[in-house]
Amino acid sequence: MPSLNPNRPSGAKPSRYYNDADWNGQSKMYAFSASNAVAAYKYDVCSFDTTNRSLPLTDLYLPGCPLVQTVASDITTAIQRGVIVGFLAEPEFNMTVTASLGLMYRVASTKRYAQVIDDPFVIYTIQENAQGYTSTTANAINKSAGTAYTAGSTTTGISGMQLKTSDVQTAAARPWRILRYTQTVDNFNFVAADNPSYAKYDVLLANHDIFGEAAMTTFGA
Repeated sequence: MPSLNPNRPSGAKPSRYYNDADWNGQSKMYAFSASNAVAAYKYDVCSFDTTNRSLPLTDLYLPGCPLVQTVASDITTAIQRGVIVGFLAEPEFNMTVTASLGLMYRVASTKRYAQVIDDPFVIYTIQENAQGYTSTTANAINKSAGTAYTAGSTTTGISGMQLKTSDVQTAAARPWRILRYTQTVDNFNFVAADNPSYAKYDVLLANHDIFGEAAMTTFGA
């Protein structure tokens, strides 16, 4: 029987905390520098922008706000800050003639404020891009994996990012720690022949800079 999951990549969606409490919507304000030339989408993973670092203290809305960035490539060992869960509306905080109130994503090379989950204990649901299950003894559970990056939708603003199951590692530092298959009614019955299976996993950000770079790669082992 083939897998039942649809192919619907949508980045890393927050699900709950590691103690199994529901995610309560908490996030922090960050911003994107106009100098950053990569577009950003909801549920993209992001890292601290070490080049630009923060908005100037003369910023009218949020002086000194930390800056983040997305990376338009497959992410393997990069240190991550968190996951984007929304953007502030414009033009309230960007009084320019080209600002758009309705854009659901951050256009490349534009300043924009974003809400980011930077709590290391949030569990996310993410779709795999290939096949992570081969047998009960050889699969991705309790291992780390990279990120397969695809640009998101400029219509919905939703990420196209997926879990890179061709880059599953037992000990090496990777952005995601795979905890288990997401427990939904259509997320089952995967066999080695289902490639890609579009399976969904519960994951933690393993390579989290707030936790001291790669400290989370062995979390839960």
